[in-house]
Amino acid sequence: MNKILTRNITSHDLLKTLAVITMIIDHVGYYFYPDIEWFRVVGRLSFPIWAFLIGYANSRDIPARWWIGAGILVISGFMIGQPIFPLNVIPTLIACRLIIEGVMSYATKGTEYLLHMMTLMILLSLPTSMISEYGTLGVLFAMQGYAIRHKQEIDWGMIPMSCLIIGTWVSYAIIEYFIFDFSPMPAGVMAGITFGVCLGLIFFRPAEFTALSKALPGVCVAGVRLMGRRTLEIYVIHLLLFKGLALWLDPDRFQFLHWTWFTQP
Repeated sequence: MNKILTRNITSHDLLKTLAVITMIIDHVGYYFYPDIEWFRVVGRLSFPIWAFLIGYANSRDIPARWWIGAGILVISGFMIGQPIFPLNVIPTLIACRLIIEGVMSYATKGTEYLLHMMTLMILLSLPTSMISEYGTLGVLFAMQGYAIRHKQEIDWGMIPMSCLIIGTWVSYAIIEYFIFDFSPMPAGVMAGITFGVCLGLIFFRPAEFTALSKALPGVCVAGVRLMGRRTLEIYVIHLLLFKGLALWLDPDRFQFLHWTWFTQP
């Protein structure tokens, strides 16, 4: 059955629009301005939103277009000389969707079980991030999304939920700091804004904004709906365009078919 989508802006649209914009800024930095840290700092906001929404969603289906998009990006990366691993973020989100029910069935048994699962995901985050972007950090954010969606059924209380949010944020901020080797000021800003996102996601709820949709110009409403409802297509298409431009503009850094298996240290 096809889901009928409202023509009004929704909270999902707004949250995904923020994720899309920060994602594109991040990729502009990676492909065209690798020496400017601030692009990558802003980009750290995007992934937590995607992974949170994976856990928040009721659906556990994996559409064929997810696999197709992931495959297209692996091939395109190979074509411009990027390493095969880590894979793009789509396989990470697929894995989160596949395992989140099992993860949460264990984590919701009690506080100690939650801490066990969090510790496991944190310990696995570095090795798994070598295979697919962000690795099991994605599971931590998906756990937060699941907990918010099912808060009526999950009797954790404030302390366990706070542990999940703070533990997820600290792990993400520290790992991203070391991966990108941020200077002190960008590192501090990155830590601050990612904490703001982790905290703000607690208050996410499905909502439809009729008044806002009527007040904004039609082109703005259409743009927000596009970014909120065609995120996969935007992710794949903009990366294909960026990869092609990077191959043309920076042949010293991106070389046709000059690929490796893993990112070089």
